[in-house]
Amino acid sequence: MGFSQFDDDIGTHDTRLLGLYIGYVTDREDPEGLGRVRFCIPGLIEPYGAWAWPLGTAGGGSKDCGFFAVPPVGAELGILFAQGDLDEPHYLPGHWGRPDGESEVPEEAQKDPPDNRVIATPTFRIELDESEDARK
Repeated sequence: MGFSQFDDDIGTHDTRLLGLYIGYVTDREDPEGLGRVRFCIPGLIEPYGAWAWPLGTAGGGSKDCGFFAVPPVGAELGILFAQGDLDEPHYLPGHWGRPDGESEVPEEAQKDPPDNRVIATPTFRIELDESEDARK
């Protein structure tokens, strides 16, 4: 059984982008101030794609609620396209890496077990420590 039997138009090419793609922020100055970013996916979408909407912990979801943090230019993102539509991109904030074998995770977040939450910027650190021995 081949996949072609499921294709209504055998011989046509599906132009949808399904699945998760790794991209990088190229522009964070959303003209509508909604936390969207423009991105590139090297070798696939360059120099940039449509404005991508934040997903997960990067967005709000309702009026005056949520967490607002727009990733910096150059930050790695997970990019998804609603129903594979190139004009409907969404992004997930990227993860910390290990360039040169060194963790990029903020020192405050490297606890075992990880019973705390850390918000880190180049200038500030906020730690919410939920461990039993933490000062409340």
